[in-house]
Amino acid sequence: WESVVSEITANAQDIAGMDVAALSGTAVSLKGTVSEYVSKAGGKKNSITVVPEGYSGDAVFSVQLGSIYSGTDVRDAQTVKGFADFTNQTEWSQYAKALNSQLDELVVAPLAIDESIQGKTVQIVGAASASGKEVTITPVAITIE
Repeated sequence: WESVVSEITANAQDIAGMDVAALSGTAVSLKGTVSEYVSKAGGKKNSITVVPEGYSGDAVFSVQLGSIYSGTDVRDAQTVKGFADFTNQTEWSQYAKALNSQLDELVVAPLAIDESIQGKTVQIVGAASASGKEVTITPVAITIE
């Protein structure tokens, strides 16, 4: 896990200066204000909406806060292990799930984030994916100011 976090952190680009359409599977960083806390699926699919400092476009930035995480963005943004390191697609998928479990256990859960985060400034390092004007970030590091 530490080597994945180190690699993503070292490669993270400030999201404010990036083209949203080019974000899929990209290591990103952002600092911004939390405008909304969203809790779905009985509190198992939580997220925050962040307005990044220095960003002037119309995209919406959502940061996944688990405990259920969609996608394989963290796996896809790292090169510590690749598909060739696994026997088949099932194991490759399990690796993505294992990374998501570790990020929940080691990064998100200890912060006990709830609706009181609204209005606070956060710094996020993670992996991003975009669909239209919606950007989803799966964090590997979160700092709440």
